[in-house]
Amino acid sequence: MSVHDGRLSWTVWARRDGWDHSDPKRMRGSVRIDPRDVLFGPLRYQQVKIGERVTAVVRMPAPVVPGAW
Repeated sequence: MSVHDGRLSWTVWARRDGWDHSDPKRMRGSVRIDPRDVLFGPLRYQQVKIGERVTAVVRMPAPVVPGAW
């Protein structure tokens, strides 16, 4: 068992260095344990259009590197 990124993961009776599509799903799995997900639900994003698209050019200075070409 391991805990990382807000998830509890397990590997039971599974091959340590391999995986096969015929392995039962109960051998490997994970569940979210982050309390923020339990209280507030998963993160959701939305895009809001606030204007028309604008084409622009951004000029970036070239770095001065001694000995380069």
